[in-house]
Amino acid sequence: MEEIKPLISTNEVIASSAKKTSSFSMKSEEKEHDFFLSDGYKEFSNIFKSIEKNKTYTFVSFGQWSLKHVVFHILNLIGKCDIYSTTYGLGASTARGIANAVNKGLINSFHFLYDFKIKAYKPEAHDICSNNFDVKVANIHAKVTVLKNENYSVIITGSSNWSDTNDKIEINEIRENKELAEFHINWILKVMKLESTNPKELLHGIQ
Repeated sequence: MEEIKPLISTNEVIASSAKKTSSFSMKSEEKEHDFFLSDGYKEFSNIFKSIEKNKTYTFVSFGQWSLKHVVFHILNLIGKCDIYSTTYGLGASTARGIANAVNKGLINSFHFLYDFKIKAYKPEAHDICSNNFDVKVANIHAKVTVLKNENYSVIITGSSNWSDTNDKIEINEIRENKELAEFHINWILKVMKLESTNPKELLHGIQ
């Protein structure tokens, strides 16, 4: 498997902070849920080393890394896959990194549903995406990313956007669950086929 490098190196991510990064993880008694606290991408990647079937991972970031780092780390763990994602925020550097990964064959396909404000306020990011993979704009605030291949169906949900940088505390969950992945893929693709950007009209359109 070809290793997929983070879109921004660990050194770049933590360069702005002089404090020592730290991390904490714990396992639930049910053994079906792991919890992570981490303020450094390197520490997160060191403690999150595998994806188990039908398991949930909850993690809290402390402003030192972004959703893109998590997605590309999971790609390293599970291999090449199709990605279906929704977001409210998107940076040009991140869009360029995704496009590069798609064009190099590190991602099979990328289907992106994002808020219409990105087209207006982040035109460079929108142009990069629309010229390189499947894109739809809508009135959306949901953040979900599905990574799917023959062996894994991984869902990331939570507060994180596809931002270039992120100095905020974010909370997200990673789940490996085929049925839940299919649910999200199904509604995302249905919405992307419709012309409307209005949530109520989209709901009627996919029913």
